[in-house]
Amino acid sequence: MARAFSISSANDALRIDQQGHGEVAFTVTNVSARPVRGRFKVKLLDKPGTAAIGADAFSIGGESERSFNPNDTQQIPVRVKVPAGAAQGKYSFRLDGINVDSPDEDYTEGPALAIEVKPPGPAKRKFPWWILAVLALVLLVGGGVGYMIMKKMGGVELPSVTGMPYADATEQLRALGLVATRTSQATASAPPEQVIDQSPSASQKVKKGSEVGLTVAVAEPVTPTAPVVPADPFAGNWVNKDPNTNDITRINVRDTDGSYTVHAYGKCSPQDCDWGAVAAARSGNVLNLTWDQGFVVRKMNILREDSELIVTTDSNYKDTRPSRHSVQTFKRARSILSNEIKASRSLLGETLRRLGDD
Repeated sequence: MARAFSISSANDALRIDQQGHGEVAFTVTNVSARPVRGRFKVKLLDKPGTAAIGADAFSIGGESERSFNPNDTQQIPVRVKVPAGAAQGKYSFRLDGINVDSPDEDYTEGPALAIEVKPPGPAKRKFPWWILAVLALVLLVGGGVGYMIMKKMGGVELPSVTGMPYADATEQLRALGLVATRTSQATASAPPEQVIDQSPSASQKVKKGSEVGLTVAVAEPVTPTAPVVPADPFAGNWVNKDPNTNDITRINVRDTDGSYTVHAYGKCSPQDCDWGAVAAARSGNVLNLTWDQGFVVRKMNILREDSELIVTTDSNYKDTRPSRHSVQTFKRARSILSNEIKASRSLLGETLRRLGDD
């Protein structure tokens, strides 16, 4: 089954400062064609009992469960706070994403990042406070020089645009010679198109032409009501949605105490060809089976998706004919039979009405 998320990072390691704090960003993209809600967690890859730090030293910035529109990309920061007294060593961790709607089948493992806990530095010596007067003088003179250099280089102090409408924020940044980049995040805590975060943060100085990342609120997608399906998602009679198909016209799936049998019929004239019945193995939401018809071996996968079956068939011929791949959609036969009954009733009623008029 295709994974809903792609997780990457521009870094290969998480750097920690002297206080034991560090932060790194992961880029998460919904690579599916449907809205997905994901749950994210940090996994420490070292064996239990050997790590100087535990998984509880890591935290995710913002919400750990988020909604993604199709092809949506979001930045998820991961922070670490190394506990005091932790032993030195090198360790690794990653960010994992789980599809909330299919947690047992759809999960994605992010790239492994390194983290190194270094031994504490030497004890600090008593600071010579007299040097502060010298530093103050140097800063007073150097600050003026630095300001002039920054002004000459075109440095800009970033304003705070968090809480502003996205259009107003981009206009303000554009006026300062900066370029706004957008990342959408579905949330109900802010109105749509409002900026809820920026990177770099306000008051930092950057060069003109620099990019400023804006996280913009979008409305959370409405989850459609799940259709009512039988207890067994496969069992029953199914017909091809394409009435003019030249391939499989109908299939019958039977479940006997968890053992599946698939009976298929192919397009023939004057009546459909009976392929017979073969056993199928179920793996999650898919049935796998093989038809050996002498002149051809067909490998078939039957996927239950919503109220339909998606049947994928790979036919490998034993003669000179090339292999063939096909994907077909099937609906339950009872729904089509119901439409035919309605049409027959309507035709019968019209016929009786005309007879009455005569």
